[in-house]
Amino acid sequence: MNKKYGCDVVEYEELTTLFGQKFIDDLKKFGVSEILRLNRRKKGLTSSGSELQCHMNVLSLVSAFGGRHKNGFLIEQHIEIDKKTGINHQGGMLAFHSAWLSPEKKLVCVTPRQSNKTLKSNDVFFFMFSDDANLECGYDDIIYYEGMFMPMLRGHKSEGLQGCAISHYRQAKYMKKGLTQEHWSKLIEDRLVDSRFSKKSILTKKSFGEIQQTPYAQKMMNTFQVLPKNKKHARKKKKVIDDMSFMFSTA
Repeated sequence: MNKKYGCDVVEYEELTTLFGQKFIDDLKKFGVSEILRLNRRKKGLTSSGSELQCHMNVLSLVSAFGGRHKNGFLIEQHIEIDKKTGINHQGGMLAFHSAWLSPEKKLVCVTPRQSNKTLKSNDVFFFMFSDDANLECGYDDIIYYEGMFMPMLRGHKSEGLQGCAISHYRQAKYMKKGLTQEHWSKLIEDRLVDSRFSKKSILTKKSFGEIQQTPYAQKMMNTFQVLPKNKKHARKKKKVIDDMSFMFSTA
């Protein structure tokens, strides 16, 4: 099986055994091409992020350890049979999600989730956007019903668009009003993320709050908080963070 960042690239044949074939075919038309079986951290600090807080969990890790913040969609489909009519109701969901691309280039989910008995598998299926996360942009969760994809929270941009079918996942993109890079940097500076992980690091035996106090994490956070002036500056900043990321084991 093909791999990407340590995750299985799930083949079409397997996807159609876990989801409806029409759902998978429609996803491809919708722009969702490569679906990964996302690895989940099961031990240590990075297995203990706050539930339902995936975006802040990953932001916190990148600000302290480095690596990359990757956005995408969790792919889920719920199949229910109407007891009266016997008709299958196949509804799906694309849930906006953040995963951490670690300094070792391993893509992992750091946000605990409960198993869902309505799904055929407890694996986490993830479509990853090609670019790194933009902290000033987000995506609506998307529901799939009767062959249509509809954003659930389109009220971010204007009223009255809930339930409006869209033809490509990029149409669910929106700007986070008032949430700028400066806002995220202030959260890091104010230590509002230091209790986000309930377990200690296996490597350092320290809590996340304690790691934030180390000279390494302080330097990483200072670099993370720099606001890029342009695209060239942004690329340079990413390279600096990538280079620093591999220093953590000796920090």
